[in-house]
Amino acid sequence: MARLQRSVLCIVVVFAFMGSAAADVVHLASGGTVEGSIETILFRSGGKKTTVIRFDVAAIALAGGSEDDVLTLGSEQVLKGELVSLSVRSIGGVLSFGRPDLKSITIVQTPMDKIRETYLRRKATLGAGDAAAHCELAVWCKENKLDKEANDLAQRALALKPDADTTAAAHAILGHVLRDGRWVVMSSEAPGAPEAAPEPEVNLEKVDPALVASMNSVIAKYVTKASEAKAADQDLWRATYQAKWAEYGKAAAAAKVVVDQVSERVRQAQSAVGGLERQRSSCGTCPIRKKDLENRIKAAKDTVRSVRRERSPAEKSYARAKQAQARLLLRMRADRSRIARRAAARKRRISLARSKIQRLLALGEGVSDDQMLTICEQICAK
Repeated sequence: MARLQRSVLCIVVVFAFMGSAAADVVHLASGGTVEGSIETILFRSGGKKTTVIRFDVAAIALAGGSEDDVLTLGSEQVLKGELVSLSVRSIGGVLSFGRPDLKSITIVQTPMDKIRETYLRRKATLGAGDAAAHCELAVWCKENKLDKEANDLAQRALALKPDADTTAAAHAILGHVLRDGRWVVMSSEAPGAPEAAPEPEVNLEKVDPALVASMNSVIAKYVTKASEAKAADQDLWRATYQAKWAEYGKAAAAAKVVVDQVSERVRQAQSAVGGLERQRSSCGTCPIRKKDLENRIKAAKDTVRSVRRERSPAEKSYARAKQAQARLLLRMRADRSRIARRAAARKRRISLARSKIQRLLALGEGVSDDQMLTICEQICAK
């Protein structure tokens, strides 16, 4: 019964994935097929069990009879033995299969798979109490559209009692804004700083139009001041960040060029190895020719390993450049948010000043221009 239920589930999964993006394909001994993303593989080789993550696997060959299964890793290491089990993330969740359930496996690398597997690799290296590292990985996840993972990491960073900069960054990832000294969830209707509710208009029909005109003139001066203050804030923001952002972007782009160049050299070296191995397989029984090809293959593989050693520091340099860029971006966003909050506060204070003057005028109070200016100064200068 359990086998039948699993087969039915597999058939459902196949139809659900039709027309979707490329995915790993697991062919079952029962005839069913599961498409999804393989997460982990438990493999027994030389009497020792090893858990391998999907990112490290280039191919899986399941043997029949008494032959060994073969696990080819991305590092060109080959493990021979028995595939004990594997887990697949599919539309039905994470499914686990033992070796008797499996017929064959096709691995397809998609861009999002690589991003998710890179995330898992980086997450495994996080220090349990390192709030800043959790937040940096959260920024990376946000940039790579892993929103759920970014939110989980940001919440974890906040639980680790981070410093002020990390706290602000984590709250920014979660979409929080600082209001009255407290971090609150930003309204979905207000993607920027929260807009202040306008003060209710007071009926000024019975007020001397000249006094109303004077009030509007005084208020207009403070509206102009508020606009000038906002423009000054924005100019300072640009002066502080634009050159730095361009510099960081240039550094990241230069590091990426190095990574791409080294990766291309690795690809060429791997291609050379493949070409030589094909020559060896078709060279016949000539021992001299075969020995020569084996020596050349060994030299070519040494070249692959040598170039790969160059790629590791290049990738680390690129990762550091992107992390620095991400941290700068968070500071830029935090400062823009503060600018928006200051602008909203100025708008709110001007609205309060207008409302107070309107109420005095509606009550028949004689309010001179100087008094109006004093009211605005008292309220707007806070």
